[in-house]
Amino acid sequence: MTEIFKTRYISIAICLLGQYTVSGQNAHKNLRNGDMLYEYGKYQEAETEYRKAEHHKPDVKSAYNLSNTLVNQERYDEAAKKYTEAATRTTTDEQKAKIYYNQGNALFKKQAYKESIDAYKKSLRSIPDDQSAKENLAIARNELKKQIQQQKKEEQKKEQEDKKDKDQDQQNQKNDA
Repeated sequence: MTEIFKTRYISIAICLLGQYTVSGQNAHKNLRNGDMLYEYGKYQEAETEYRKAEHHKPDVKSAYNLSNTLVNQERYDEAAKKYTEAATRTTTDEQKAKIYYNQGNALFKKQAYKESIDAYKKSLRSIPDDQSAKENLAIARNELKKQIQQQKKEEQKKEQEDKKDKDQDQQNQKNDA
């Protein structure tokens, strides 16, 4: 009875290992296909392949490549989320810096300057002497300042228009009386 149990246990283990290997092979194939499609600028098709790879075997490369594909389709919110997933899967500072740098770029393109600043800072925590990340951080900070100033100008303009409308209404009431 114990001998049968061992045989079944070993058979189950071999089957599970086989499925994992096939799944890993499928993921690798999907990654290669996605990379090829990406190089040809076929971003939607590449996205499909990277999503399949993610399904078979989620890892840093599939999430990162999918993120880059989403950026090229101007789907910045989705890309930013996928970059975060990729960052949680990595263990190296180099990969982490690259992931957060690209996340910062995606958020910058979306004009989410505050969030892009945070991403560039995370990139610099991994590789403090990255000149490109420092430059992009400075640019994002500058754009955030401009954005805040523009918002203030628009608020002031609206307040002036509201005051002008209120004064006009009061003048019309006096004329009607």
